[in-house]
Parts: sequence; structure tokens; C-alpha cells
Amino acid sequence: YCTGCERFYAEKELVGGLCPDHRTPPAPVEEENYFFRMSRYRERLLAHLEAHPQTIVPERYRNEVLALLRGDELGDLCISRPKSRLTWGIELPFDRNFVTYVWPLVFGTLLAAAARLAELESAATARAAAAYRRAREVLLREHVVSWVPLWLDKLRRVGPAVYRPWTELVQRTLAAELEALREDRDVAAAAAETLRAGGADAEIASAATASTGSAPPPCAQLGAVAPLPDPSDVGGECFLRALLAPARAGFILCRVDLRRCAEQLGVGLRVGERAFALRAMLGQDAAAVLGWLAEFADSEARAARRAGVDAFWWRRAHASAACLRAAAR
Repeated sequence: YCTGCERFYAEKELVGGLCPDHRTPPAPVEEENYFFRMSRYRERLLAHLEAHPQTIVPERYRNEVLALLRGDELGDLCISRPKSRLTWGIELPFDRNFVTYVWPLVFGTLLAAAARLAELESAATARAAAAYRRAREVLLREHVVSWVPLWLDKLRRVGPAVYRPWTELVQRTLAAELEALREDRDVAAAAAETLRAGGADAEIASAATASTGSAPPPCAQLGAVAPLPDPSDVGGECFLRALLAPARAGFILCRVDLRRCAEQLGVGLRVGERAFALRAMLGQDAAAVLGWLAEFADSEARAARRAGVDAFWWRRAHASAACLRAAAR
């Protein structure tokens, strides 16, 4: 297990017995975990990708996935950590002794739920279809579009180039989905007026009316999240954890950002989880690190605003920058 990567490695993945990224020896760790058995779906995925080549674009990335599926390196994906070693995370619904990270379960589940609502809408009666359409719009706005674009923009800016076409595709798809829902609402408003004027069946007219109205408000859950606290009020450890929680800070602080901070300030960067590394950096020169983070927060706010990310994020990032400057003094 490499603490810097926060992942397990098989012996064949090591380079000279060292982590291929950090060039440090991983620690032998034995523990129980839950895995997603990707190997079980190998043949089904191969058949689907060969029959539907448009599933992965551009073609060179599709070929890379096909080569991976056809090779012998496809392993199973560890999706959990025991609470005895990791206290934060999302508790597994079927085992309270384990937690999982957000992306493997939540993002895919949300997109699958939106797709299922669209299927139900297409096969439903007029009244039920309006309800399914409204539920899909709320799901997308409240639970997907409210936070996914921030992650996608960050990945596009700091991640490997191989991810950029994917981030742009997801961004365009979400924008097109919301635009289609808005157009449906406008068409439904006109249809409802026509139906009422023509004395249409009461159920149909009522269903058309139910699908009109203003768009759902911005994500209510984000607005309920407390902002970055004053470290003098909550203590350094609580402040550090809040700084690494995007909904509280308004931005995403990655290892690549911490590395840049350490290089520019001339402080040491410890190998390990972000909290461990940031704690060590603050211990060396708290004022300089907090000042750098304040400038970083303003920079991230400007980037989010240029990318069209929800205003909640860049406003909160600017507020966090002010909090960090005050803490640096």
C-alpha cells in the first residue's frame, strides 16, 4: 500500500520494488475490503464496444480500452476502506464497518437514475410523464450539475491530457440535457395554453400545466453547507479538514497544487495524504502557506467563473480567500 497514492499495488506493478510514481517502497498491508469485480464483465464489455464503437470517443481511447479488456491486466477495483483505518468517507449501506469514496458509487448512480427517469417518462401517461420529467430536471440540477462541473473543470486543468476529451464530452452532454429540458418546459407551457383554450381532456391539460413553470432553484444542499471557519474559533485540525472539503472551501485542493505551493515557497512536501502533507507544510511556515492558499483560492474562483461553474463555488472560493488572508496575518 502506497500512502502517497492511497492505493494498493500488485508486485508486478512495482518498479524495482518501488511505487512507480513516488519511487518509495510501499508498506505491506493486509486487510479485508470490498471489490467491484470488473473481470466478471470483460466479455460483455468487449461485445458491447465492438458492436457500438461510438460508446467511447475518440477512437484511439476506445482502442486503449479494448486492448486493456483483451489483455490479462484487468483486475478488480477496490471500492472500500475499513473504518478502523479510515474514518471519513461514505458508509457502505450493506456493511457499517467500511466506507467508500464518492465517485465509484455516487456519480454513476446519479447518471443511471437520470437515464432511468428518461426511460420511464417515454413510456408513461401524460400526467406521469410530466412528473418524471420534473424529477429528472431536479435530479440533474440539484445532484449533478450543482457540483460535477467543478470537478470536471479541475480535472481538465490539472489532470493528464487523456481525460480532457472525456471532461468536455460530459460537460457538453449535461448542458445539452438541461437545454432540452428547458425547451420541453417552454413547449409544454404553450401546449397547456392551447389545450385549455380548446377544452381538452382535463387530465391531459392538467399534465401539460404540471410540466411548466420556472426552473428549479440552485442547489439547496450546497447553500446549507457551512463556509470555511475561523481557525482561531475551531482549532487548526478542524480548519485543515474544512480546507480540504470543496463544499466548505469552494475549491478543490489537489496534490499537484500542494507540490506547486511547496516549490514556490521553498518548504518541504511530505509524501502522504493531503491532510498529512498540508499539516507538515503549515508547521514549517504557516503564514506563507496560508497566504499562498489565499491567492490560490482567488485564482480557482476566477477559473470556475470562466468555466461557467455554478456561482456558489466561485463566491465561496473568494470568501475563503478572505478568510485565509485574515488567518495569515
